[in-house]
Amino acid sequence: MQVPDIAQIKKKREEFEAQLRTSHRFDLASKRRNLMPQPNSNLLDLSTILRMASEGSEPLLAASSLRKLLSVQADPPIQQVIDAGFLPQLLGWMQRSDLPAFQYEACWALTNIASGSHEHAEALVQRGIVPLIYMLLESADVDVREQAAGLTANITRDSAKVRDAVLQTAGLSRLLKVLSECPRPSLAMAVVAAVSNLCRGKPAPEYAVSRPALPYLAAMILGIKDEETLKDCLWAISSMCEGEESRIQDLLETGVIPRLVVLARSEQTKVQHPALRCIGNVVVGSAQQTEKVLEAGLIEVLEVLVKSPKLTIRKEAAWIASNLSAGPFPQLQRLLQSSLFPSLLSLLPSDSPTIQSEVFYALLNIALSDRREAPLFLLQQGAVLVVKQVLESNTSPKVMQAALELIAALLEAGKRHFTESSEGRNQVCEEVERTGCLEAIEEMQKHTSNFVYSKAVKILESYFETEDPPDLLASSILAVPLHFHL
Repeated sequence: MQVPDIAQIKKKREEFEAQLRTSHRFDLASKRRNLMPQPNSNLLDLSTILRMASEGSEPLLAASSLRKLLSVQADPPIQQVIDAGFLPQLLGWMQRSDLPAFQYEACWALTNIASGSHEHAEALVQRGIVPLIYMLLESADVDVREQAAGLTANITRDSAKVRDAVLQTAGLSRLLKVLSECPRPSLAMAVVAAVSNLCRGKPAPEYAVSRPALPYLAAMILGIKDEETLKDCLWAISSMCEGEESRIQDLLETGVIPRLVVLARSEQTKVQHPALRCIGNVVVGSAQQTEKVLEAGLIEVLEVLVKSPKLTIRKEAAWIASNLSAGPFPQLQRLLQSSLFPSLLSLLPSDSPTIQSEVFYALLNIALSDRREAPLFLLQQGAVLVVKQVLESNTSPKVMQAALELIAALLEAGKRHFTESSEGRNQVCEEVERTGCLEAIEEMQKHTSNFVYSKAVKILESYFETEDPPDLLASSILAVPLHFHL
């Protein structure tokens, strides 16, 4: 029986990570440039603001005006502010503990600067902003603390270099201290966004450093309903608990698994995907760890989600199913007793190549089981006919190769389990011929992909070249309806 390859699973997830980081960056930029001025607002231009600041006339108005100017949605003048040498002025205003309003406006302006590129965030770190953020996180003014948390979230959003600079200076423990004080909801949301950024990314932060955040994030997942905050918590946990069984065990011990299964069926679209990812990471673990999510009702959730209109959700659900199908037979047996795999088979011919590949991984694991019941289940469900339909659909070479791998596994299972005597007919061969799948395999000998061609030739040489013509009237496990009950 196949065992999930953790390295391969991680590699398959790489394509999602860049997309998620980019999406997260723009979400945060939009979130932190809040209170956008209306089109008819009288914004001061940058030169006027710089002059006011240098002259010291109405400095608070200058700070507020700069914050508003940097809050515009289209092309905020971030680089112009940096080029004008205005960062030292803003950092100076952040230190005015005697005037929290100054600190607030300056911090807000810097939050918007940090919403730009990697280089903009790194420029702030090089200027020494991190210790100033820590100072503001301890401010007596709750608005200042909240803006400091928002600034932390923006400068760490997708830069591993900045993230690590904050982690190496105990930034995570400072943020967790704010959370432990039961702050107002908006402050907690800002802190969670920052904590989430510190706990994920590529390359991943050292788990020993991020691990203290796990119980806080789990507590938030158990106790809040806000979609954005749940999303931040879930993506952080999915990253932290990926791969090693010891990390998965840490997650299980938080007691959050039943809640994750509930969230996986949530109508909150931003929450559903990361909840599934967390569950998928648990399923990669040991059989005992997988049992915890099965006990929480995972199979019933997957039965629904494989039919989701969203491709990303169907892909995650199929990925989880493929890992479950590689588990011990008692767990596989529960899968076969559900409607999950019949649903996957019915959707397979018409779904996208991305989903088809994941589904074939799951079906292959079943076919490779050393228990007769597993491949028999696939044969009863019409898997051979489905493979024929996929091969005839002119889909991607990767999918065709996976389809041929499944047929080869079923034919080998036929040799072991469904041949009446040592010289008898492999009854799976009969099914391949009866459904027209044999002709589809023969057509693959013309395929331009060498992998597809080679696999088709090997199947034909191994199972059909020396076979006698099929006797469809002969007794066969597939000649009459099967009544197999697990």
